[in-house]
Amino acid sequence: MNRTLLLSLFAAFLSLPLTAQFGVTTTYNINNINGEALVDGLPYDVFPIDNGYEIQAHYWFRLPNKRIEFQPTVFYAGASIDAFNAGPAVTFQDFGFQFEVNVYPFDFGGDCGCPTFGKQGPKLEKGFFVQLFPGIARRSVRSNGGIAADLAETAFVYGGGIGLDIGVSNLLTLTPIATVRRGRSPYASLKSTDGTGNPVTLGNDNDQLMSYQLGIQATFRFDKKRY
Repeated sequence: MNRTLLLSLFAAFLSLPLTAQFGVTTTYNINNINGEALVDGLPYDVFPIDNGYEIQAHYWFRLPNKRIEFQPTVFYAGASIDAFNAGPAVTFQDFGFQFEVNVYPFDFGGDCGCPTFGKQGPKLEKGFFVQLFPGIARRSVRSNGGIAADLAETAFVYGGGIGLDIGVSNLLTLTPIATVRRGRSPYASLKSTDGTGNPVTLGNDNDQLMSYQLGIQATFRFDKKRY
């Protein structure tokens, strides 16, 4: 997986027709790095990634007779990194694609060919879903002041969460959503020297970035002939 593959996925997403349902999501990401590096042979916690914000865009489709819905989604997240307590001179960027699958356990046999637009019945029964997703992301660290080297990782990511669709009108559904996403951190291939001057990899395959996400999703429906 590389940047060319990621850009191809974004181009394919943008080529999807927007005559049916698509949406945008904004989230607040609580980031947590799980890992430890070695600097000159001594343990050192990797630079923490501050909490930040994310913007997503998705296209929507579903199975015809079951409430299993799919959202191919592209996302961009950003945050600052306070390396060596020197202020936000280093930034983190996360640019990726994930394929979200929403399952509605309380309305699994529902046959409405749309999100929760104009649905009848209790909102919890019609609107509650469990989400799972795999994806890929290009994760990079950029230095604005020469404090740290630029880093980049293409990582497999995965996660899940819960949400509740609230049908505002035939045009608009709002969805409070809480998810967790996990994948290799941008430090996983960082190299430095050990105590004898030999180059070593600071990170390892166990270095993970965990992002706890709280957000709101807006899904729009433009196929008016199906209202």
